[in-house]
Amino acid sequence: MKIVFNNNRSMDIGSTRIHSYNIFHWFSELGYNVALNDWSNYLKYDVVIFGKNVGLERIREAKAQNPKLLCGSTNPSDYSSEKRKILVEANFFIVGSLLERDYYLEYNNNLFVFPLIERIFNKIKKHEDHKPIIIGYHGNLVHLNNFSTSLKSALENLYSEMPIKLIAIYNKKKLGSWNKSRPNIEIGEVQWELETIQEKLLQCDIGVVPGLVPIDKYSKKFIFNILKLTQRGISSYGKDYLIRFKNTTNAGRAFVFHQLGIPVVSDFLPTSFHILADPKCGYLAHSTEGWLFALRNLCKSVDHRQKIAQNALEEFNRLYDPLEWSKRLYRDIENLWHRFQV
Repeated sequence: MKIVFNNNRSMDIGSTRIHSYNIFHWFSELGYNVALNDWSNYLKYDVVIFGKNVGLERIREAKAQNPKLLCGSTNPSDYSSEKRKILVEANFFIVGSLLERDYYLEYNNNLFVFPLIERIFNKIKKHEDHKPIIIGYHGNLVHLNNFSTSLKSALENLYSEMPIKLIAIYNKKKLGSWNKSRPNIEIGEVQWELETIQEKLLQCDIGVVPGLVPIDKYSKKFIFNILKLTQRGISSYGKDYLIRFKNTTNAGRAFVFHQLGIPVVSDFLPTSFHILADPKCGYLAHSTEGWLFALRNLCKSVDHRQKIAQNALEEFNRLYDPLEWSKRLYRDIENLWHRFQV
C-alpha cells in the first residue's frame, strides 16, 4: 500500500504539522511506502491523505484520475456546505480526539483518532527556584478571550499573595490582541512562532490550559427549565456542573507542556482527564478554589513542580508513543483499503 500526504498549509498550523507532516515522518520511520505533496500522479498511489483545508474539487480530481484511490482527509468540519460534502465524499478522516470522532460519526464511520503528539519539542525543563513564578499559556486567542471568571479570579488572588507573571503565547499577528477576560495581573504577550516556541515555553514554570466555553445566562435558564419540566435533578441541578466545550476539543495544548516537562493545570476538559486525573501527574480545576489550590501547590515548591512534571511526562510517554499510534493508524487505513478494493 502506497500513501501520499498532500497538504498546502504551513507548518505553523498545529493540525497540519501533526496530522500530515508528523505522521508522514513516523510512517517513513516505520518503513511504510509514503510520499509527500505529489498532487498530479494519483495513479502511483493507493491512498491519499489531504490536509484539512484542501477543497472538495481536489478530492474529486484525485478520484477522477484514479477511481480505486482511497481518499482521506484530516480534521473534518461541517460549518459550510462544501465541508459537509467532503465529510460524505472522503473515504476516511483522521481526528485528534474521541470527542471529535464522536461528533463527526454522524457523517462518516471511518474516523481514526491520532493524538496531537509533537515532534518539534526535544528539551526537558529543569525547574529552578526564582521569582516571579511564570505561568504560561499557549494556543488560540479564543481560549484567552474566554478565560473563565474562576481562572481569572484565582490568578488575581494568587497575584496578591506572591509574585507571579502570566505569559500568553498566541498568534497575535494573525488573530488580533487579547482584549477580553484579562486578569488584573502582570501579563506578557509573546508572538507564537515555530522557530522560537520551544524556548519561549521553557521559560514557563507552570502551564495552564483553559478550554471551556461560557454558557450565556439565557441558555442556562433554558437548560434548568428543561430539568424542571422533566423532573430530573430538581433537588440538585443548581449545584451540578454545567460545562461546554468545542467538539474538536483535544489534549494537544496540555501535551506540549507534558513533553517539555512543565506541570499542567487544566480546565475540566474530558481529554485532559486521561493523564491529569491522576493527582501525581497534575491538576484539573473548574472553580476559583480549584484553580487556586492547584496553582498555590505548584508555586510553593520547585521540587513539587519537577516531580509532577516528571510523572506526567512518564505517563505521556507510556500512553502516547507516536510509533505505536502510527502502527495502529496504518493498520486501520490498510484494513479499510482492503475493504475498499472488494
